[in-house]
Amino acid sequence: MDTLPFDAALCDFDGFVHLWDPDGMTSLDRAWGLTEGTLAAAAFEGELLQAAVTGRLSDEQWRGQVAQVLAPVCGSPERARGLVEAWNGLTGRVDPDVMDLIAALRTRVPVVLLSNATTRLEAYLAAIGLDEAFDAVINTARIGVAKPDRRVFKSSHLVSLR
Repeated sequence: MDTLPFDAALCDFDGFVHLWDPDGMTSLDRAWGLTEGTLAAAAFEGELLQAAVTGRLSDEQWRGQVAQVLAPVCGSPERARGLVEAWNGLTGRVDPDVMDLIAALRTRVPVVLLSNATTRLEAYLAAIGLDEAFDAVINTARIGVAKPDRRVFKSSHLVSLR
């Protein structure tokens, strides 16, 4: 079969290409003497996260606001900033099997990374050696809308790569 029923493949980043330690944030909560889930609740609060993944806040602004939210439970703004800095230092791992699949797929069709991400996605991809692993990267923080909003998929951001 020489033809495929699609022109490109879309893939997500977190939870597919890149896997986070499921205990990373909770171990930071424990290290800071906080109830497990405190950091995640602050960081992934609906409106704050939405502002970050649609580019209304830069990654730095988002993390700064997370620190502000955490200051009362951490005991001080300095301690909260330390927690956010430690969280910023967490790294996940790239799934090598998925990357092998993406490399093989790229020989047949363009592969586009389409991720609800903050403004740090592109720098992070470069830091972990994935800046050339996709034919295109669509970061929702750069286009102003996030999945599952249909505009992500219908917009001019998904242009022909051939």
